[in-house]
Amino acid sequence: MYGFSMIICMKDTHYKTRRRFITGVGATGAVALAGCTDSNDSGSSGATAGSGSESMADEIVFYNSGSLEFDPGTETNIERFEEETGISVEVNEVPWSNLKTSLTTIWRNEDNKVDAFNGPTWWLADFVSSGWLEPLGLGDDHMSKFPDSLTNLVQFDGQTYMAPEFGKWGSYLYDQQYLEQQGFESPPDTWDEVLEQGEQLASDDKAGFAFTWSDKSVFTFKQFLYQAGGQLFNDSNEPTFVEEGVEVLEFFDQLRERNIIPDGMSSLSTSQSRLVRTSAC
Repeated sequence: MYGFSMIICMKDTHYKTRRRFITGVGATGAVALAGCTDSNDSGSSGATAGSGSESMADEIVFYNSGSLEFDPGTETNIERFEEETGISVEVNEVPWSNLKTSLTTIWRNEDNKVDAFNGPTWWLADFVSSGWLEPLGLGDDHMSKFPDSLTNLVQFDGQTYMAPEFGKWGSYLYDQQYLEQQGFESPPDTWDEVLEQGEQLASDDKAGFAFTWSDKSVFTFKQFLYQAGGQLFNDSNEPTFVEEGVEVLEFFDQLRERNIIPDGMSSLSTSQSRLVRTSAC
């Protein structure tokens, strides 16, 4: 799953400020609460994030993955948030390829320049374990709107750190007419069937199977990992993908050895893999 809006708040060691902000219901696809505290803050009085003792922010800084010109959904949500809360949003548009590096540099320097950002779920474990994020305070009444497979990706120790904003799911495309011409009533449902049918469907000018890799390697690997019954991390943020990950790579190797996938698979983009699948499968 990709595409979440994360509300975050850093401990500010420079200005010793404490603040909180609450998004309007539905403004960014979630009701969110974040707070900052500092043990050296003379006004903290031991208060915790979201206790109600913090002052409301007049403005928050939001880091967006890419330009809002090509992200109308996020732009609309920001406008709704400002209208419903009276809080202005300063948007920093950062290219996707630079976003994680930019955020990591800011937080390692203990610079309180980021209040919220949107990013993928697979960054979450690193950011939470580094102590850079505050939980959102979203309860079951909100998170129960989403499937467990999704909420498990954004929660640690029973607390929610990311709020669903938009999603991206993989699509399995196939040519039913071509399958029937080759004697198959339906597309393959298992990896073994992919290998069996793929060998028959593949030819000199056609690939029997294909998937995106060059610009979606993590996303694609996760899909196959979950199919193998694995997951990236356990509840303690420890990596648990090795055993099932090896199964995935062995399956990839079988696809290559049997000439089912096209040459240059490692550089195959999303649009190219769609063309291969629809024309060959």
